[in-house]
Amino acid sequence: MENEKKKSIRVGSFTFGIMMILIGVNIFLQTITSLDLFRFTLSLWPIVFIVLGIETLYYTYKKEVEIKYDILGIITIFIVLFLGIIFSSINYGVNKILYNKEISSDIVYYLTDTDYSINFIDKVNINNIAQGNVTVKYIEDKEADYVSVRVIFKYDESYKGSIIRILKEGDLLKNVFDINYDSKKMNISSIPDYIKNIDIIVTTNDKSKLEYNGTIME
Repeated sequence: MENEKKKSIRVGSFTFGIMMILIGVNIFLQTITSLDLFRFTLSLWPIVFIVLGIETLYYTYKKEVEIKYDILGIITIFIVLFLGIIFSSINYGVNKILYNKEISSDIVYYLTDTDYSINFIDKVNINNIAQGNVTVKYIEDKEADYVSVRVIFKYDESYKGSIIRILKEGDLLKNVFDINYDSKKMNISSIPDYIKNIDIIVTTNDKSKLEYNGTIME
């Protein structure tokens, strides 16, 4: 029986699996939530030795197995852990900015407005389907060769909850307006709750070139 071949066990494989799960869950939570898990990430490296030690002791007392260390797996753990720490550091800084009430308030304050300029050849039809707070103003310019439309988005400074959406919104014009240059139509399909008001300034040489389903200011 003494000459019976022992079963070879690679110590470190179990530790590798456990650490991959912990690191993966940690990165996942940091991606979808504002949880501050930076310190938890930094404390993961001692857990590698603890779990590896437990795994080693467990198999040491099993006489029917021969222990071999999974060196590649252990090295990979520390590489992934290092990358996880870098990701956590970046995420920690981003969360400190985006989820900090004072900073968020300052960002919203400085985002007082965003404006776009659009040109139509002969006329424009503006239709406020969303029925939101929209102001359309007409400016006459006898020398204008085309219909110039300026759209100004004014943000609601009190609406702090949408600061991340404001920063990630990208092209507001495409998200709010359905523009068809062939039919000369600008349909306001939806207005985000963090937009306080939309000012539309139309400049052309003839007021008849502007159609709007509301009141036009001059």
